[in-house]
Amino acid sequence: MSGEVHFIHCPPWEPGAPNLSIAYLAQTLTAAGLGCRTVDLSQELHRLASPELRTSWDMGHSGFWWKSAPVERAMPPALRQHVHDEVNTLLQEAPLAVGLTMHNLNTTVVQDLVDLLWDGGYRGLVVVGGPAVRLPADRGVPRVFGLPCSDLGEEDGAARL
Repeated sequence: MSGEVHFIHCPPWEPGAPNLSIAYLAQTLTAAGLGCRTVDLSQELHRLASPELRTSWDMGHSGFWWKSAPVERAMPPALRQHVHDEVNTLLQEAPLAVGLTMHNLNTTVVQDLVDLLWDGGYRGLVVVGGPAVRLPADRGVPRVFGLPCSDLGEEDGAARL
């Protein structure tokens, strides 16, 4: 495993209001001498999505993200392939830890990503942070370590390690 931490901002998130929590974490860890890589998967998928699917990033039309296993069962092939490519890159780089953002609308996407990582052989630490960290018991330690913001004293929903 490399000495890096990879942060993935998971969709959906309002395209015009980027989430800065992983950028802040990456900068803090980089200043402390740890290599970091950040990916805004929400922005990347929004850019690749069809105009019809882009409406799913509007929180008022977000039913797409509530589907069971949206990456594997609902995403168009080009978007699904992009997710798989990102996971494969991560598996090849084998970071010490992966951080995923989670909020109320993307719990199924995060679960898909965790499953893809696990199925691909990743055995590093996966940290899920955000206001919606509610993981089923069978997805708990040692596979995933969740950090709900309420336990961290965060009132604005930004994850902090």
